[in-house]
Amino acid sequence: MTAFEAGADAGGAVRITDTDAAGRGVGRTADGLVVFVPGLIPGDLALITVERRRKRFAAASVKRLVEPSRDRALPLCPQFGCCGGCSLQNMRYAAQARLKERQTREKLLRIGGVRDPLIRPVVTMDDPWHYRNKARYATDGANVGFYAAGSRAVVDAPDCPIQAPPANALAGVLRRFVAFRRQAGAGDFVRGLTVRTAFGTGEVMASLSVCGARARSCGAERLFPAMDAALSALPRAKNGPPYRLKSLVVESDAESGAVFVAAGRGAITERLWDLRFELSPRSFFQVNPAGARALGDLVAAYAAPRRTETIFDLYCGAGALGLRCARAAGRVVGVESAASAVADARRNAARNGIKNADFICGPVERALPALLAREKPQTVILDPPRAGCRAELLAAVAVAAPARIVCVSCDPATLARDVKCLAAAGYAFAEATPVDMFPHTTHVETAALLCRANARGECAGPR
Repeated sequence: MTAFEAGADAGGAVRITDTDAAGRGVGRTADGLVVFVPGLIPGDLALITVERRRKRFAAASVKRLVEPSRDRALPLCPQFGCCGGCSLQNMRYAAQARLKERQTREKLLRIGGVRDPLIRPVVTMDDPWHYRNKARYATDGANVGFYAAGSRAVVDAPDCPIQAPPANALAGVLRRFVAFRRQAGAGDFVRGLTVRTAFGTGEVMASLSVCGARARSCGAERLFPAMDAALSALPRAKNGPPYRLKSLVVESDAESGAVFVAAGRGAITERLWDLRFELSPRSFFQVNPAGARALGDLVAAYAAPRRTETIFDLYCGAGALGLRCARAAGRVVGVESAASAVADARRNAARNGIKNADFICGPVERALPALLAREKPQTVILDPPRAGCRAELLAAVAVAAPARIVCVSCDPATLARDVKCLAAAGYAFAEATPVDMFPHTTHVETAALLCRANARGECAGPR
């Protein structure tokens, strides 16, 4: 007996009521079986075919769309449904935002145990297209694009509508290059291309991933003129600077992962708020600059920094959130396990003249106890990876008794789990605000504020 019972059977008509993390429509058959159906959105009524069945749920496919949802939209991308990137392009943008806000609320209620959680309206993007400042393309020697969902097959993507124009332009240069080499019968040594665009300055970095043996001698610098010309031909973004290729680097796909500067500089500069950030090939930076600005403003409002107070920024990455708060705070201490990110954070503090921010390199779970032995924060910012925080870390934070904890999460389910853990340690959920950092996908970023609880288990500070 396999995990799934294989073989198609009629599932009847199903009304879709939700989507899962993969963007599949979720509904129930007449006999109560939960079904997951790719291509459907909430409000759709469809005849389905059950493809694989378990005891309580099944994977299904669409046989016929009987009644389309009023929230249906025509996908802008011709690769929609093939590429593994976007899964909600067939839903109106306003409906996507409502869905993410509702799912955030439901997870805090169901998983986090928060009664009547205060969820502020989701922060949406003025323009939900061409918002990504980083694109990672794969190539198989014939196509340049993105992996198909659940596969390593490369789907050619000549004009991805969520990528910044420089990414599409430079992918076109690589597409012509691999086609030329294929026609010439030359070897295939390029594995991929990563393009970073600094929206605030117009500076662009191209990173070629090549097979290890060819990393230093691949001649990548010969692509610089063609890439530079492709960017020069692009119109300016509205109220934005012209695009300029400032960096072409080569990354080895060997285990060493060495990085070489082929032409230009080894980093580009981004401007966000009144700060300037240096972005190296492996720097972590939010992929949506408009969303990053909104998220940072939210975190600063929740953290409410004061000149007499210390803020701990845990899992700080390149320090963007802590540096956003630093000028209004007494002191900011960031902790991050990635050495390259800590180096970026220190450089970013120095280049912005911020002298009250320190950054510690090490696993947060190990570094925090020693840090707490020296000083106690009034505010803690938690911005962990998607898996959330470990229980022992949350316990250590609670013992330090900061007045405020600001949680930032890209997964409402793990956010809700962490909120529940902090509630057991004496903290009450005050409010949360989702930020639609990733339009046309199921992902959402959320900032939440927790305060020390009073005797009734409510937030001791103003809600």
